[in-house]
Amino acid sequence: MDTQNQKSGIPQVDLSELMKQLMAGRRLIMKLTLLSAVIGVIIAFSIPREYTCSVKLAPEESKPGISGNISDLAAIAGLNIGISNEEGVNQTLFPDIVHSTPFVAGLLKMNVTEKDGGSPITLYHYLDKRIKSPWWSHIIAFPFRIMNLIRYGRSTDNASALNPYNLSYKQEEVFNSLKERITVNPDKKNGIITAGVTMQDPAVAAMVSDSLVTKLEQYMIRYRTSKANQDLEFALKVFEESRNEYYTAQKNLAGFVDRNKNIVQESVLIERKRLENEQALAYSVYSNLAQQVEMAKLKVQEKTPSFTIIEPARIPVKKSNASRLLIILAVCFFGALAGAVKVIWSGWGKIQTYEQTIL
Repeated sequence: MDTQNQKSGIPQVDLSELMKQLMAGRRLIMKLTLLSAVIGVIIAFSIPREYTCSVKLAPEESKPGISGNISDLAAIAGLNIGISNEEGVNQTLFPDIVHSTPFVAGLLKMNVTEKDGGSPITLYHYLDKRIKSPWWSHIIAFPFRIMNLIRYGRSTDNASALNPYNLSYKQEEVFNSLKERITVNPDKKNGIITAGVTMQDPAVAAMVSDSLVTKLEQYMIRYRTSKANQDLEFALKVFEESRNEYYTAQKNLAGFVDRNKNIVQESVLIERKRLENEQALAYSVYSNLAQQVEMAKLKVQEKTPSFTIIEPARIPVKKSNASRLLIILAVCFFGALAGAVKVIWSGWGKIQTYEQTIL
């Protein structure tokens, strides 16, 4: 196969010429940087401050069986095999529970008080009327609001009229807003649940976080004790019936004895013996059911989980979103970068050099 010698040019960047171009275009870079600084100030001061209150709690775990032990070993290895304890709720379901519509509806009806004081208002009213948004979000949302106004009309919904199973478009917006502000991160390995609430008022964030944990505890208690409570209700119902039957058997025996004093007849003795047996049987059932009721009460107490609050809710001091200075610096950096790119692009022909190579 014949070979040929060919000359080709490999483009390279002349660093000295690059610096000259940047120095020559420094006015443009400075103008874009100053313009970006102004834009950054507008953006930074348009974004409302956000505060996040986080609560850490450790729910009591039920005694695991063989499947629970396998699940714990898999969790140590960083695996989730989908096996949970027999009586507990899989911790991976906690975010779904907290973001469920009935759970969120319960939170929206609670009263909150802002840090600056004032009358208590519902969380629904706070999210609907007190939450601020950047000015550009109103511009973006304006066409959609007009469409919803034409389609659904003006909404006059409030927290007292909340129906979790029939939400209006306005209520749906408030629901979604609260869901976005709630985070629940369960850690299967150490059993700690971290729940966070982000609000524009630090006091409101702390109150909602505390209520969130309380409602989550109540949900867990209802879940863990639902079967035991059903058994207790049934035992109490049967116990009441057996007690009435025992009292009736007592009255029947006492009445029969009073009516047949000093009468010695075989039929009377047989009837009395029958009534005494009925009373003894009724008492035996009544006594056994009384013990079962007490056992059912103890079972409810045994199934009721306890929670350890590791980090309680407290009013956050520092805001959780990006600082204004960081936003301004970031926008300035991109402005300066855009200016440098424009200068380099305009003088790219001068910056490029070609090295001749032979192949």
